[in-house]
Amino acid sequence: MNKSFLFGALISGMFVASCGGGDDTASTEQDTGTSGGTTTFNNTLSNAGRTTAPLRQLGGLLEQSGISGFYFPSFGSGSSGVSAQSQNCSQLQETGNSADADGDGVPVNASYTFNCSFADGTYQGTVSARDDNDSDPLSGFDFCTGTFGESGCTREPLNITYTYSGTSFTLHHILDLNIDWSGGSYIYTTLFAQNQYTYGGQNLTWTLEGNNFSYTPDSDGDNDPFDAGTYDGQINITLSSPDVNTSLTIQFNNVHFGTCSDGGADRGTVTISYSCPAESIATTATITVNINGCNNSSGTVTDCDGNTMSF
Repeated sequence: MNKSFLFGALISGMFVASCGGGDDTASTEQDTGTSGGTTTFNNTLSNAGRTTAPLRQLGGLLEQSGISGFYFPSFGSGSSGVSAQSQNCSQLQETGNSADADGDGVPVNASYTFNCSFADGTYQGTVSARDDNDSDPLSGFDFCTGTFGESGCTREPLNITYTYSGTSFTLHHILDLNIDWSGGSYIYTTLFAQNQYTYGGQNLTWTLEGNNFSYTPDSDGDNDPFDAGTYDGQINITLSSPDVNTSLTIQFNNVHFGTCSDGGADRGTVTISYSCPAESIATTATITVNINGCNNSSGTVTDCDGNTMSF
């Protein structure tokens, strides 16, 4: 089985069965002197995790496809590999206004510097969040690793060290989100993420940027806009290391989540394009996945040799 077909099969399985990204409800132990600040900090991390859950699933997909390094941390428990119960974030420092009058889990405008430890590593840095309208729980918000300056997010990395099966892992992660509520949808005006990591002596950097990316929550009458809804738009990813330079474009078309018991997508189309090596017959390989229901998909793969296959 060539790599292109494997890539397509894995994408199909990931979007149908795996999206959702686990539980992003943080339950860390902090001592801030104000329980309200601690609660808002936890909620801030949870919201960042929920609004980027599909991106973490892309990480698992690419890793299995032989493209290493696209690891997207969860900001609560779940797929980060860090159990919330094992975290100790006793050195949390809060600045700004952590009030949350509308109860949406986003502070008016606050920054949190933390130094967390867990069984096999550390997790430290600064995150900031601000609500577009603290009187409207549906309003958009900004999230930033670092702080908000005059020109926007300072994009300071979170630093994560981890030991897995005796191998040291170091990750510097940047996330910049600007999500605006407009016309019944959340528009990702800014969606930027970057990882620089070292694992087993290997160094790799990936950068992700959204293009016309949006999320439309279902009109289900509840107070949780991110429990079910539809993603649309484009994600551009570049990965670089001393040995690998890869560019990917991933298009979401009406990709809906929220009805499958396993958290996967139940309908929509995902199209992935990536550049082929210079010696290939084709310049671009394309995988199209049609999601026809929970755990039900079909699609086509056109590989770098110009072959088209169905699955």
